[in-house]
Amino acid sequence: LMANGKILFNGVGQNFGPNGTDFEEATFNFQKIWAPTTKKRSMGELVCSRGSAWQDLLPLKAPYDEGKVLVFGGTVVMPPGFLMATNLSTITTFKGDKSEHRLTKGQLNNRRWFHSGTILPDGTIFASSGGDKDSLQAPGYEIAIRQAEIFDPATETWKAVASENRDRHYHETATLLPDGRVLSGGMSSVATMYGHRRDQKYGFFANNEKDSSFEIYSPPYLFRGDRPEIDFAPSGVAWGSDFDVTMKGTDEIESIALIRTGSPQHGLDTDIRSIELEFKQDGNKLAVTAPPSGNVAPPGYYMLFVNKKSDKGVIPSVAAMVRVGDLISPQALTTPAAIPMQDPTGPASKGSATPDEDSSMNDFRECTGCTKEERGGARSELQQSNPALQQLPIGAVAAIVVDDEEAG
Repeated sequence: LMANGKILFNGVGQNFGPNGTDFEEATFNFQKIWAPTTKKRSMGELVCSRGSAWQDLLPLKAPYDEGKVLVFGGTVVMPPGFLMATNLSTITTFKGDKSEHRLTKGQLNNRRWFHSGTILPDGTIFASSGGDKDSLQAPGYEIAIRQAEIFDPATETWKAVASENRDRHYHETATLLPDGRVLSGGMSSVATMYGHRRDQKYGFFANNEKDSSFEIYSPPYLFRGDRPEIDFAPSGVAWGSDFDVTMKGTDEIESIALIRTGSPQHGLDTDIRSIELEFKQDGNKLAVTAPPSGNVAPPGYYMLFVNKKSDKGVIPSVAAMVRVGDLISPQALTTPAAIPMQDPTGPASKGSATPDEDSSMNDFRECTGCTKEERGGARSELQQSNPALQQLPIGAVAAIVVDDEEAG
């Protein structure tokens, strides 16, 4: 859903099947735009079909009349596409009824197919997991991409960061947690050449077994110092309304990000989006303006992050869970929003889930000499020394209580 109220198909999908099985296959290479008001579809630019690439709507900024869609990785051309994944990274910019499609200034460091792309509170995009080829064409013979990377919209470049500890190249997911970390997990590959599920000899190819384990990635902003802490945010706000957020402390705030709760599945998450809110600061009080409409922020629950300014880059708070929509009760403005992963006991973290020292990455030699402020950290064992760090959203707990040996 774009800010102009129209629905975009950007040539991205799980394009698998022999050529000719769908009479519309040639049109997969073009954008398609659906206008709900007229119930008519129009053809957009030639973008080249991308099989199992990932796409994210980059953070929307006031006056919310322009949208940029980042597409990265996948295979190219209509189904079944090329076997090998690509490192292509493109941006399509929409303003009104006009669009522009182009390459980003920098391309991915790794070729990826069926990966994940998570919007972070600082506006960057975290790319994780995936394989080096379309595993539906040669299942059992892909090589997992463990190294993650982060896209900076300001420079349009990708930076290699921490690596995962397990192969996650098909049916894996990644989602942003309210404390600013990323939960990455799962994997269910196709049986080798559609026969028996087995790993190939010598360990060269990816794990061909199912994997129900999870890992947590701590982005670089968690290593930049004390985090700001939200004292009060309303539990609900109406489109176009003004509301107040109170902070514990008077740190200078650079931005406020409203990020919709994710629903990643099967190589896409069309639900997730980030909106940068307008605000004015007066000491520890922030006067904030809600998104103007459901085209910018569809109704539902969002994570509200307050980003503190620092010399090393922004430092986000732990998120407050805020409902956005049109039918918000007056009581919602005075009812405190839930802050599900807040830790009031940490002496230095100020309500954060700042990683402890052993959450550094397993770097596989690809980031030798990098500091954690540059690379972030990944960990596969989830037994934290701080009890607050063990709290996870409902639905994730059962998946995390897994014996690594039993998970394969």
